[in-house]
Amino acid sequence: MRRWAVAGAVAVITAACGPRQAEKAAPAPAHPPGPIQAPDGALLPVVRPPGVGLDAGSLQRIRRRELYLEGLISTRGSGAPALAAAYGELGKVYHAFGLPESAIPCYANAARLQPSSFEWPYLLARTLWRADRGDEAIAALGQALAIQPQDLPALVFLGDVQRAMGRVGPAREAYERAIAVSPSCAPALYGLGEIAAVEGNLRRAVEMFEAALRVQPEASRVHYPLSLAYGRLGNTAQAQRHLGLRGDVDAAMADPLYDAVLRLNPVTYARRGQDALQAGNAALAVELLRPAAEALPEDPEVRMHLGAALARSGDFEGALEQYRNAVRLQPTNPRAHYNLGTTLTSLGRDDEAVVSLRRAIELHPEFPQALFNLGQAMRRLDRHAEALPFLDQTLKLSPTHEPARLARARILARLGRCREAVAGVEEGLTILPRSRPFKGFLAQLLAGCTTDRAADPARALQLAEQVFREEGTAENAATLAFVHAARGEWAEAARWQRRALQLLPEDDQAHEDALTAQLQAYEARQLKFEW
Repeated sequence: MRRWAVAGAVAVITAACGPRQAEKAAPAPAHPPGPIQAPDGALLPVVRPPGVGLDAGSLQRIRRRELYLEGLISTRGSGAPALAAAYGELGKVYHAFGLPESAIPCYANAARLQPSSFEWPYLLARTLWRADRGDEAIAALGQALAIQPQDLPALVFLGDVQRAMGRVGPAREAYERAIAVSPSCAPALYGLGEIAAVEGNLRRAVEMFEAALRVQPEASRVHYPLSLAYGRLGNTAQAQRHLGLRGDVDAAMADPLYDAVLRLNPVTYARRGQDALQAGNAALAVELLRPAAEALPEDPEVRMHLGAALARSGDFEGALEQYRNAVRLQPTNPRAHYNLGTTLTSLGRDDEAVVSLRRAIELHPEFPQALFNLGQAMRRLDRHAEALPFLDQTLKLSPTHEPARLARARILARLGRCREAVAGVEEGLTILPRSRPFKGFLAQLLAGCTTDRAADPARALQLAEQVFREEGTAENAATLAFVHAARGEWAEAARWQRRALQLLPEDDQAHEDALTAQLQAYEARQLKFEW
């Protein structure tokens, strides 16, 4: 009988980005002390940051930009556009590396030299806000929007700043201007929902939050304020539904100018990729982490995060390459070996996976998920007796590990140790008494595991019927069919197997083929089953 395998999630373990590996870079070019000052007194001096906390490669990039600007300043005849670009590009590097006080005069000078450019006042506003200079940020956004009054990122950012500063009216006006430009602007819809909620206009808040989710269903953070609004309106069912859907993904929009700045600092970009990965947005994580990995080829953490993003996107071969690099860069990191082994199992390469998972356990003996995945890989290789100790150790470290307990019972039954298999699942039910997988598999054991006098057909039927009443799925219908077949009740077995086929999702072809083959066996009064 083909059954749904109860296996643990093929988890890939990630960690917060650690410090980036030191780059091999030439010493930073020498530069004269003091600020960068143009002869034009209308331009602000730029104070060079000390570079504390920056690696040699990053500091070198900054110093080269500074020297380029100084060269233009000292060259007679340098035009305003070229000088504006030099100030602006230096400002971007400062901005990317978290040096707002040095970036601000650069952007301000670029805006003064090139007053028709939207880019410089907009980035100036971004940097001023980062430096907690909210009123100046709003003024800079006003300058930018005077040049491009329909720029969506600027309008939404203006609304966000005004709202953060408690200025509800101006925030609403900015968001409404954004909606006038693009009615499907999810961040603006979300902002209007937040304002409506603060003002007590709960129906309007619900309307805006629902509209934001229609545009961006993945924006899971919106569910929480929507749940609160529904709760205050007395709609408990909707409040509970949205509370259960809450997450960490914000309503978002493309912001090419700001993203281009962040891209200059691969560490910042890597962190944004990690945030996207944790929020469940694998596609965005890959987009962010690829350039970070190219810029930081010797950073194993970036490699592992990119590997995780690729695996979640279904690109297991790409993930494998990243994890192999992570192991090469950090051979004593058990997570790197675990991730490599787990990805190999996803590709059906269990022989190779066993080697990597064994190494992970050697480096970290109390690693439950590595122990479980190693046991599962060995079980798939028909190395059942070898798999048992690893599953036993998993349960010793994590007694509530449901998939490990089920896998252990399955192996014991296959080895003819049915009483031990039943006892293991019974023990699981004392720990997790509501576990339907435990109840369903116990029903199968009591029906079909006949060695050691472990069978109890009456109890098996009772359990199978209870599980189906609790959750009427195709899997539980197939369990009922198997129990009837084990009792020699072939007509009932065939009836329940047909029910299982009816309950199966339309696109589940693999399970449909297995269920159909089992139905044919029941119709032929045959019980084909392998633990």
